[in-house]
Amino acid sequence: MVNVKEKSFWTSGLMMISCLGMAGCYGLTVHNGAPASGGSPVSPTATSSISGNVTPAGTGAGVSVVLSGESTATVVTDSSGSYSFSSLHSGAYTVTPSKSGLSFNPSSRDVTTNGSAVGGANFAAGNPPSSSGPVVISGQNGRVIHGLKITSTSGDCVTIINSSNITIEASEIGPCKGNGIKIRGGSGINVVDNYIHPETQSPGCCDHNDGIFAYNAPHNLLIQGNVIAYGESNIEVAGGSSVNVIGNFLLNPRGPNPRGQQFQCWSNCSTINVQNNYLLSSTDTVKFLHADATEDSVNFGYSQSFTVQQNFITGGRSLTGCGIIADSYANAGQILKNRLYDTGACGIGLTNGTHTVSGNSVYNRLPVKGGGNTAIYVAHYGASGTCGPMTITNNVADSLQIAGSHSGWWYPGGCGAISTITDVFGVAGDAALSARSAFTPPLIPPEPKTCVAASPYSTQTNVPLCTP
Repeated sequence: MVNVKEKSFWTSGLMMISCLGMAGCYGLTVHNGAPASGGSPVSPTATSSISGNVTPAGTGAGVSVVLSGESTATVVTDSSGSYSFSSLHSGAYTVTPSKSGLSFNPSSRDVTTNGSAVGGANFAAGNPPSSSGPVVISGQNGRVIHGLKITSTSGDCVTIINSSNITIEASEIGPCKGNGIKIRGGSGINVVDNYIHPETQSPGCCDHNDGIFAYNAPHNLLIQGNVIAYGESNIEVAGGSSVNVIGNFLLNPRGPNPRGQQFQCWSNCSTINVQNNYLLSSTDTVKFLHADATEDSVNFGYSQSFTVQQNFITGGRSLTGCGIIADSYANAGQILKNRLYDTGACGIGLTNGTHTVSGNSVYNRLPVKGGGNTAIYVAHYGASGTCGPMTITNNVADSLQIAGSHSGWWYPGGCGAISTITDVFGVAGDAALSARSAFTPPLIPPEPKTCVAASPYSTQTNVPLCTP
């Protein structure tokens, strides 16, 4: 969640206009007094509060918690690890815990108050993670890596070769000179609840600096609850089966093209499920370390039988990329109930095969100069002899074009008859989508496996925080 500090300025009389920096003025607030002649306005009543806990209780006692932002203060947690700040003005704050010998997940929290009590600003305290150089697992069965900080100045941070029943969990992986995690073959590999950030800018294609790079037909691969950022592609699967990518936060892939995917499965992929992930592409280098260079957010090529469902996908500015694309020789795809918001020149694209696209919301308000700027399209570009039948049902979609027209749907023919009678496209789609609150981002990461990854971006409060 991006918290933007509220700005306020007085008009004549008793009214004060409140503006959010990136959203413009959104309303008027009445105060009980007018500014004195030639002086400052009367301060609004300080009615907000922030509270939380540092767990576990014994370790979390006696922790200094510093408040900064609209005002500053410091408190110490009580014997149960609880703390609170009261009598705060509305505004943007940062809460940061500290105690000698402990690390905290997250290291700080951004909190915005608006005249009410904000609870749940919680932290997990523990010993700092053990530092490690590169880890290589080859021909092994049943190994668990837990609670490490793994870095590499020479190559991949973690390499898993022809191994089975391997778990990498609750660790920080990065920065890395190479890939964050490279998986060659094997089965039963679980990558869960980690913060993976290779960060090294790839010198060229391909797969030198992915967050996770899996190849040589891995089977039964679970990638869940991770925060993965700043990879060449964040997750790249070059051939694999029974791959589940669930509940991750994927941020700002860096390319270069033809990489730059948040998730891609290409070359003999089958039975792939990409579900309930939050995919964010942003140019903001104040909030994030690196801007994105996203090509497609989700891309399938030479793939058979895949599902992309209930993901939140936002951002992207590629002329040729899509939020979700069934690309060359992709077949039997199910693209269901995803929310796509400002994904650039294309929301959902189908170029080959037989697919179902149903129940998606696509709202692209920021057209890309030179791009097609269509929310959903089907176009047979000839890479495969198969195109259609296509099932396009119950979608609400619109994309604004440079000239101001609306394009929710484009189909030039070539893939058989396609009924869109149950869909809402174009101007009608714009009206329906602008009235919704469907594009509120999920918590980060959306669906942890066991605990919330220790990352600068984690906001998830429904699952305990990971500790080393």
